Amino acid sequence: MDLQRSPLLARARLYRLFSRETDILTKDDWPDLPYEINEGLKGLQSVKDDPRRTHWLLQTLEKDGSAIPLTYKLAIKNLSEHKAAGPALWAVHMMRKRNMTIGYRDFWQVLSALQVKGMWFQARRLLDEMLSDGQKPTLPIFSMVINAHKKEAKWKSALEVWDMLLASGLKPTERMYAEMVKVLIKGRQFELVEDMLEEVCREVTQLSPATIRGFLKAHAETGNIDSAMNLLSMLKDINEDNSSAYILAIRAASKARQVDQAMTLMQDMRSADKGFVTSFIYQYPLLACAMEGDIPRLNQVWEAMLEDGVEPDNRVFYTKVLALTKVGDMEAACKAIQESKAHLGEIDVRMYHPLMQSHLEHGRFQEALDLFYQIKAEGMPLRPATLVLAANCLDELGRVEDAVDLVRQSLIDFSHLPVHTRNDLAELCERGGDEELADFIRRSGWKKETERGLSRV
Repeated sequence: MDLQRSPLLARARLYRLFSRETDILTKDDWPDLPYEINEGLKGLQSVKDDPRRTHWLLQTLEKDGSAIPLTYKLAIKNLSEHKAAGPALWAVHMMRKRNMTIGYRDFWQVLSALQVKGMWFQARRLLDEMLSDGQKPTLPIFSMVINAHKKEAKWKSALEVWDMLLASGLKPTERMYAEMVKVLIKGRQFELVEDMLEEVCREVTQLSPATIRGFLKAHAETGNIDSAMNLLSMLKDINEDNSSAYILAIRAASKARQVDQAMTLMQDMRSADKGFVTSFIYQYPLLACAMEGDIPRLNQVWEAMLEDGVEPDNRVFYTKVLALTKVGDMEAACKAIQESKAHLGEIDVRMYHPLMQSHLEHGRFQEALDLFYQIKAEGMPLRPATLVLAANCLDELGRVEDAVDLVRQSLIDFSHLPVHTRNDLAELCERGGDEELADFIRRSGWKKETERGLSRV
């Protein structure tokens, strides 16, 4: 039978070509289908590298009734390859609306785009649809759905997917454990990471270096120094104890306020020739001393840093100022700022934040405000936290209208504000009677000022 004269066999041939994911489809490969359908398929192939045109053409074919299942499948493939997750998802929904069979590869392709975009809710719904269709998700499908939760740290939903995975009888791979841990770390669920570590150690005989470092990162945040040291030993056993592993262990020791342990780890790092000890690393034991208010120990660490030939930078000077303000030695903190100016030339405005915060906490509102005016006079670029501190000073002094004016004038300096900063400033503006400015700040999203007014995006 002539293939080109048999639409059914020709369509089957095209399906086989499609299933092999070939990009080499010549005019002879197109079946002898009705003209409109044939032209639509050829059109989709011609715009496969342009997701916008692919989406537009698919919408046009759908409205004209010229779309067959293969039309949607080809569009889904093209759109997913270019990470056009929204249009690809729309194509799946249209297939469902028209009672067309959605195959495993269609789900796989759309989920691959959704995970890149971090569209966790849509990925979760697509997984539910797959299950309702009677299809059995595989490990790659579960992996992509879990990965989609990482961008927005939606750890609760990710755990539900994990439970679905375990209930399906599939055995998670080590890589999937690592992916789940990343979601939990981003959601700051470090206790759950501990549970996950116990589970993966039971299931996997030999963890990879990447997985071990993932768990080590969680311990660095929690200060679980015992577990961190065990993980570092595991990396040493397989000769994967690089500088990043030591830095994470130093962070864990510092978080646990074990400064001596952190200093010992730095010495081990040097002796093992695993990288240079820099001011970036020294900031962790210095910060531990600052949080404890242990000035003598901080001075010892500072001297050790200088003896190592490490030049102090903005980070470590800031830590020193923070420690001095924490014990109430404002004069020494001011001297530390002057020392940083002499040593660095230009300093970050954050250096003044501990001083302003300390004045605020102890009711010295005018002193904090004077510091802000000094910062402005020196022409230092403001940070969002600087604006919040200054506005709170004015508010505490009963000058709420001046605080609102300051916020209005200063927003021009920022292209973005953190969520907590937006909330603080919006509440202040509401108390000052400027509901419009409060609403604008809450909705955020502005560019830097170009000519006049606040430019919304």
